[in-house]
Amino acid sequence: MSSILKKKAEEIRDEVKLRANSSKRVGGLLVEMIQQIELLVSDKKIVIESLQFKSDKDAAYFSFDVADENDNKKNYKLDIPIASETLTGVLTPAELSLIHTKIEKVNSLFTEYNVSANHPTEGVNGTNIYTFEKAIIKVPATMRNGGVKCVFLAYDLGSTEKTHAETWIFDGGIFVDKSNWKQWATQTEQEDITKILQESLNSLNQEINKEMTLAISQIDTKVDEAVKDKTSKPLIISQAENKAGIYNVGGENIDIWERSVQLLSLPKVGGESKEYVIADEPLGFGTYVNVESFVASSGKGLNKEFFNFNYDITRFYVNSQLQTCVVLRCKNAVNEEVNGLMHIQYCKFWGDVVEFDIMLPSSVNKEAISLEIPPLKYNKKMVFSYITDDSYAIYQYIFSAINKRLIAKEFKLADGRVLSYHLGMQGKPEFDQNVIGGYYPEHFAQCTDGAGVKHRYATTVSAWGDKLKDQYIGQDVGIHWPWTSEKEFKLYFDFGFMCAYHDLIGYDINATNTQETFDKCMADTVALFKEYVGRVPKLMVEPNGDHKYLTFCQKNDIVQVVTAQSGDKTILKAYPFTTNFTLSKMDIAIERLFAYGTNEQYKGDLLNILSGFKTATDKNKIYWLIGSAHRSDLWESELITKIHELYGDIGDDSLWFPTLDEFFEYWYMKMNTLSVKTMTDAGIHYKMYVPKGANFFFRDLSVLVSGISSLEGVSVVSGDNVYGTSYTVNDGKLLINLDFNPLLMERVNKYVEAFEADYNKEYAYDDAYYFVQMLKPGLKEPYLARINKFISPPVLESFTINNGQEFTQDQNVTLNTTYSGQAPSHYMVSEDMSFTGASWIEYVEKPTFKLSSGFNAKTVYLKLKNVYGETGVLSDGITLLEPTLTLKGITIDNGAASTIQRNVNVAFDYLGYPTHYMVSESSTFTGASWVEFAENPAVQLSATYGNKILYAKLKNATTETPSKSAIIELIDTITARLNNILVNNGDASTDSGTVSVRFETLNNITKYKIGKLADLSDCPDWIAWSGSTVQYQSGIADGNLTVYAQVGNETTESSIKSDSILVVQPVVLGGITLADGKESFAGYTVPVSFEISQGTPTHYRLSETSAGLTSASWLTWKDGITYKFSTIGSKTLYAQVKNSISESSVVQDSISLTEPPVKMILGFNGTTNNTVETKVVNGETINQIKPGAYSGWYAKQLLDNQGNKLSWYFNFDSAFYSTNSIFNNGGVNNYECNSSANDDGVFPVSTFMKCISSIKNETGGGRKLRLSIYLTAGHYKARILYSPADNFLLEEKYRVNSYYGVFEGTNERAKVLAGTAGFTGKGNNQYNCEFEFDISKTSDVDFAAWQEGTPIQDSRPGINLIELTKLS
Repeated sequence: MSSILKKKAEEIRDEVKLRANSSKRVGGLLVEMIQQIELLVSDKKIVIESLQFKSDKDAAYFSFDVADENDNKKNYKLDIPIASETLTGVLTPAELSLIHTKIEKVNSLFTEYNVSANHPTEGVNGTNIYTFEKAIIKVPATMRNGGVKCVFLAYDLGSTEKTHAETWIFDGGIFVDKSNWKQWATQTEQEDITKILQESLNSLNQEINKEMTLAISQIDTKVDEAVKDKTSKPLIISQAENKAGIYNVGGENIDIWERSVQLLSLPKVGGESKEYVIADEPLGFGTYVNVESFVASSGKGLNKEFFNFNYDITRFYVNSQLQTCVVLRCKNAVNEEVNGLMHIQYCKFWGDVVEFDIMLPSSVNKEAISLEIPPLKYNKKMVFSYITDDSYAIYQYIFSAINKRLIAKEFKLADGRVLSYHLGMQGKPEFDQNVIGGYYPEHFAQCTDGAGVKHRYATTVSAWGDKLKDQYIGQDVGIHWPWTSEKEFKLYFDFGFMCAYHDLIGYDINATNTQETFDKCMADTVALFKEYVGRVPKLMVEPNGDHKYLTFCQKNDIVQVVTAQSGDKTILKAYPFTTNFTLSKMDIAIERLFAYGTNEQYKGDLLNILSGFKTATDKNKIYWLIGSAHRSDLWESELITKIHELYGDIGDDSLWFPTLDEFFEYWYMKMNTLSVKTMTDAGIHYKMYVPKGANFFFRDLSVLVSGISSLEGVSVVSGDNVYGTSYTVNDGKLLINLDFNPLLMERVNKYVEAFEADYNKEYAYDDAYYFVQMLKPGLKEPYLARINKFISPPVLESFTINNGQEFTQDQNVTLNTTYSGQAPSHYMVSEDMSFTGASWIEYVEKPTFKLSSGFNAKTVYLKLKNVYGETGVLSDGITLLEPTLTLKGITIDNGAASTIQRNVNVAFDYLGYPTHYMVSESSTFTGASWVEFAENPAVQLSATYGNKILYAKLKNATTETPSKSAIIELIDTITARLNNILVNNGDASTDSGTVSVRFETLNNITKYKIGKLADLSDCPDWIAWSGSTVQYQSGIADGNLTVYAQVGNETTESSIKSDSILVVQPVVLGGITLADGKESFAGYTVPVSFEISQGTPTHYRLSETSAGLTSASWLTWKDGITYKFSTIGSKTLYAQVKNSISESSVVQDSISLTEPPVKMILGFNGTTNNTVETKVVNGETINQIKPGAYSGWYAKQLLDNQGNKLSWYFNFDSAFYSTNSIFNNGGVNNYECNSSANDDGVFPVSTFMKCISSIKNETGGGRKLRLSIYLTAGHYKARILYSPADNFLLEEKYRVNSYYGVFEGTNERAKVLAGTAGFTGKGNNQYNCEFEFDISKTSDVDFAAWQEGTPIQDSRPGINLIELTKLS
């Protein structure tokens, strides 16, 4: 074989050198592949003699046979129809290029890939020379299957000049693992052939590239790869539809399907044609259809004849009724009845089939009715869009201006810094204090659809992938985050806003020069969009005037629409009313007008352009105006407001304000939608095939129906997959708006439920109503009923002061109110009936109010409000009386313990209005007299030293108070006095045992003692006094330090005083361990163990990024620390600890998180009927209920242990507790007692305090404790904790007859004993029973506890806690 190949290769080389442009030369190209084919089919061989190649003016033909070990042969044939420019059989360069490209693809048929040929400049130093490792990564992903061969040129061992061909075959396994590959052929055999083949290949490539490079690029490799897939699959003849492959070209990603169809009674007369309807739906979608095979025969039988080649398929099309048809022509007459079988492959329509009926009066001519899609949605007359570049935040000025939220004109800190105002900041004092000039827009910025349905404006943020999130996913961002956060994006999406690509991750304007590199940057950026905001945009906003983006985006499958400023011939204005209007990225990069000059100039120019559109007489001159700027500012709010005033629903309603994505999708639907009109008895039925592309989010469409100019007698009814339908007469035609976007229903439910959860929350009603009003009649009304019942103001029923008291001596009074209807959010109170100077105060039960001064009758006025309005005003009266004079106490010299001065000041703590006071050292006030009242009067103590007790009393015209006293010590000027000592100025802790001690003394001091023992026996000798502050070396390294001290002079010594401080070592963190060192963990909340090698921490903090750790909150140190991750996957956690004197270094640990089994915990300590309450304990969410059932109660949703909503419900409705063969008692049948356990178990005892059990038992087991829970189908594990009161323990003779069970209807799914031998339940704080069971279908399931047999005893067994885990 090698010699034959070598000979053929030499022939190629020689013909190339002679520039022979013949069919023989083209045939010679095929020999290059024989070496690869030979190596591939190791168990087969190519029959070289069977190789045939010829060409004529119509086609080129290539075929050869492959033989297996038994010499069974299979023929392979490639037909390439062409139109030759000559009649000689000699091919032109264009034809040659086409054939060369097609023949190269035969490699695909044999699952072989020639890296050096396909990638001639991407090898070593830009050559076609490769190493094994670099070569195999060039093999397309679709070919990476066992048996694929990789062929490439490689340098000889030790040489950088000589090369040889290498062929490797993949055995399966990890593709990049060399051990899974085998090398084929020897280097010696390959060397000679490779040299000649390389020479001929280089010459041939140069020749072809010179003459027809463009022709090669026109062959779509993706289609050929699809052909390869089809060829390698076994052919299945079946009328059933099966998936055959994927069409992935030009941004489209569509399934390819296949089926076989029978064609009965084929035409028999030569030249006769016949049409067949092969499907009642449109096949191909204008994208891909292929007749894979066609067979015609006279019937089944050994001697029947085939007529495959006697028929031509002359047409394959979709008719006006959107049926798929095929036309067959008979070439030559046949005398028999012939039937056909055609196997076809095709793309199917991908989108929505939208149907609607128009009911018409009899006067309307149905024949004259036709349908069109207007150039702009809602048949608007002009269109404006807006983009914010570089990820900058838009909540403050743009989103809020459109959605009537608080606009902070300026958000400025006290130090003058202007920062970002974000979602989640409003209503928080720490942020509100920085809002300057906040105001609410008067209106929502919106248009109507022409028929009354409102649609708010929406804009686009061109985002940097790495700025899509702050460090905390799903949380509000802070004032220092200047970009739009992922949480904000997710809110904006609901309201029609979009994000777009801008600067790509990894893109370098100087280094990114190939499509492959650009696509890699694109894929990396897309990955971030998917991870952080859950969307894949389709819009590219060209960054930095880099026009390479325009070229690369045309060949990138993800980007579908492009916008840019200027400087390239593809950047054009888009004129939607012209006949050649297109938004295809291959034809146009849509021009946008980026901000310039001053804000006022740019804003004014935009408004002038729109004004010109408004007055334009030629609508073909109206273009899509796209504004854009960087950092958002107040002028944009003003621009949006002005546009709305002029052209929105409060203006002439002529402008559509979509995102670029929305307009692109509308254009795509307009260009590709097909409709079928059917006349009915009542009117007209339309069936529309509305396509969609990848990453489409705006599934609504406007249509204009001509022939209907009045609504009289006209109505429109749409299909079940249409959620919004409105219609009106517009421009003399019937305008119908159809919203078939499933996201509309998701948003309706989301915002209605949010409103119901907190109907007083600001914006909650507006948001819910906005989406509900988009629904069509029939869908809308139930949601309106749900929200309207909450949207009334409260009704103030009564108001009294101090529960109706007539008099009070206290200015501070309590306001008692009752109201009906919805709860108030605020109240206002005043003694002025017009409420002058009063403000709204957040409502609390029994608020207080301070009456005005003056002892007289007071009238107080009060009203309430919530977001839907105010109540009426009620008033009540009360008389403020002068308070009874009361002396609460006195202090001397502000509470000083001693003084050396006889004159001291006395302060009175009193109520009322005294006119006189009396002070004396005598408790009977002997010799004292009344003195006119004054605050803090001076009093002289008696002259003797020692403790002095002063007595005082007050009086006025009506009252004399009882006396109060205080004590102070009068000391001499000689005695050494130590009032106090202070260690380290009163600090709570220190890192050193050497501390400063400050003495607070009186009189002359000459010496002191200091020590750690209370009697100062560790300091036997006096130390000479050197000042009021001394340094003391305690020798304590860690722990509490108490310092004792005493002072003295030549004649006296003071008492001993003390002070304490905590000596703390710097804390050292050696590391952390996640989940006890396991490599993986099932769940989100992971235990974190800290390795503290020195010191004692007081706080810790955790974060998923090292950068995020610096701003993470410090949490109080505790046992059992956990961290909750927001997603699963490979995770790294960073940690730091601190105490009062130090912060540790940062440490980290990694773990792989997997999805946890769904687990729910249910206890019975609820406080309210028909309610599921929740509480987080030890990091787990516990559901708590008050067991019971009643007609009219509901099924209430349960949460899993992570706090997520489950599709499991506890049934409180008594309808779920009807008797049957398992339960002969209706209801829950429960008895309650309290556990005697302690808190040392699986949870604190408060979590499982209530024990419920069957109140009565029967020997037959018919009476049971019954708990009905709605569960989804699956395999479950249940754990029960039973811990009764001590007088309801489970004795052994009863335990053996005590059971827990699960019943699906009357089918028993589980039955187990309540505990093991000896179990009584006394003080139990652990799960005592575990079992598994299966639920066959989603249904209501009964959990039960009961006894059966003998002996039995009532109120046993019981359940305190159920843990339920869905295993699969």
